[in-house]
Amino acid sequence: MTFGSLRDRHAYRCDQPRTDPAREQDGNPHHEPENTLGGVRREDGPERQKAALRHHMRALRRSIPAEQRAAWSAIICRRALQLAKAHSVRTAHVYLAFGDEVDADPLIRAMLASGMQVVVPIYLSGSTATPCARITSLDEAAFTLDSRGLRHPRSVTLVAPEVVDAVFAPLLAFGPPADGRPGIARLGRGSGYYDRLLAQLRPDALKAGLAFACQRVPTLPVAPHDALLDVVVTEAD
Repeated sequence: MTFGSLRDRHAYRCDQPRTDPAREQDGNPHHEPENTLGGVRREDGPERQKAALRHHMRALRRSIPAEQRAAWSAIICRRALQLAKAHSVRTAHVYLAFGDEVDADPLIRAMLASGMQVVVPIYLSGSTATPCARITSLDEAAFTLDSRGLRHPRSVTLVAPEVVDAVFAPLLAFGPPADGRPGIARLGRGSGYYDRLLAQLRPDALKAGLAFACQRVPTLPVAPHDALLDVVVTEAD
């Protein structure tokens, strides 16, 4: 999918020039270090590589000061709203931010105020189901907290994935997929919820991620079942 100047200005694209600072550390752009990023080794399988990268990227994201995360999140949400409007989105799936993720609450509020229908994920421990529930506000009283601190709507009105026009997913890292597929690879928490959800969307639905620019990596290990994104919206120009 193409989003013209909007996508050029506000989002990472998989055809951008790619540089790996680790490869240039000795002045030789062709240098291939054994540990390319955060202890990820090329000889390890995709799942071991992803586990090491998750550990590294969680620490990186935690290192961003809270004030900076809030400021960047506000920029990202404004740009994501522009993208949704450009794509004529009527129903959007947006995650309920947790911990040091990009705070998507401003995006949800703006979408609701503009008349869009918003659905959020329902995480079921030990289940492969990917339910989405409609919400009409972010009032604290409308949600409960589970043992992990994740918000869940008190009143659940399920919406089928086929109705969703766009998904805005959280992520730990993003970049070109190591297997060469077209699209943008996403590293999530490891539950597989969004891989399964994205596979159920209509072919024309927008698959987007929200991330800080520092979460981009030169390449991401992937497995065949890993779903790819069309675009990742960041705070960077």
